[in-house]
Amino acid sequence: MIEPSDFLDLADKLSSDPELGEASYRTAISRAYYAAFHEVVQRYANKKGLELSNLIFENHQNFIRKLKEERSFGEFRKIGNQLHGLKKDRTRADYKLDQDIATPMVKKSITISRKIFTESRQI
Repeated sequence: MIEPSDFLDLADKLSSDPELGEASYRTAISRAYYAAFHEVVQRYANKKGLELSNLIFENHQNFIRKLKEERSFGEFRKIGNQLHGLKKDRTRADYKLDQDIATPMVKKSITISRKIFTESRQI
């Protein structure tokens, strides 16, 4: 079985080899987002006593909005904002092919993803 952290490990590997080129950077950003997303979904479901279901995955933006509006566990609001930023970067990496992706953006995405892992595990 795959764990969310496996995606983050892959993002690290893809970002550390500049010879792989921009496609690897774009994929690293995408994997960093999905690593954080899956980690937060699991943590949120556990904390709220919810069953993981396909409904959570149907619309990422709705889930992120739910996090940003969370009242019971306010720590999820901050994580929701961070996840929103990662999603924007992932959208740019996956769909805005006319915009260059450079190493700093990749490193930023991986750093934020790691931060989300740390913070969500403290809730």
